Amino acid sequence: MGSYDEQIGRNLRRVRQELLHLDQATVAFRMRLRGWPWDEDVVAAVEDGTRPILRDEASDLMSALGYSSAFITMRTDAESVAEVADQRVVRAAVAVYESADRWFKDAARFDLAGLPVSTTIERVLVEGREAFTNPDAVLGTPVPSPDGAPVEMTLAEWEDLPERPTHPLDTIGVDVPWNDDQLLLQYGHDLREASDSLRVAVVEWLRAEADRAPHWPGDTPRSLEQIVEDVRAFRSAG
Repeated sequence: MGSYDEQIGRNLRRVRQELLHLDQATVAFRMRLRGWPWDEDVVAAVEDGTRPILRDEASDLMSALGYSSAFITMRTDAESVAEVADQRVVRAAVAVYESADRWFKDAARFDLAGLPVSTTIERVLVEGREAFTNPDAVLGTPVPSPDGAPVEMTLAEWEDLPERPTHPLDTIGVDVPWNDDQLLLQYGHDLREASDSLRVAVVEWLRAEADRAPHWPGDTPRSLEQIVEDVRAFRSAG
C-alpha cells in the first residue's frame, strides 16, 4: 500500500490510543453501529496501512470517535503529534472545569447549612501541582473512622467483630432532621471526593500541557486558575 495509507493508519492509532484510550474492538464496534462490517482485524489493518480506508468510512469513523477527518488525514507525524497533543490539553481542561464545578457545588452545601468548609479550591489546585511535581507526595487527609475504631485495626479484624458499631448516618430515622455532626460527615465525604477528582484532573492537565508545549512554542493555553475562575464566575452568574 501507499505511504499515505500508512500515515493515515498511524494518525488513527494515535487518536485511538493517546486521545481516546480505546482498544481496537471498541473502534470496530462503533463502526458496526454505523453499518460498516468492521472487526478488530480491519482496524488493525487500517492502522498498519495495509488496508486503505474509504472516504465515507473515514468520515463515519472519525464522527464515531468524536473528531473530524482532519485528524487522520494529516500528512506528517509531526503535524499529527502536535494536534493530538493540543487536543489532550483541550480534553484535560474540560475535566478540570467539570471537576471544579463539582467542587463548588459540594462546597456550597456547607455554606447553605452554615457549616465551615474544611479546605479551599485554591489549596486543592496547589495539591494537584504538588502531585504533578512529586508523584510520591502524600496529599489530602485520610478519612477518620466514624465509629472510633483504632486506625491499626485490620479490615479482617473489624469484619470479625461480633457486633460492629453502627455508622452514624445509619442511625437517622425517616423524616428526622440531620444534626450538624451528621451533615459535616456527609458533606465532608462529598467534598473530599470532589477534591480528589479535581487533584487528578489538575495532574492530567499539567501532564498534557507539558507534552503540548514543545509543539506549540509561545502558544499558552488558559491556566488552571483561569479555568477555575471561569467556573466560579459561571456559578455566581447563575
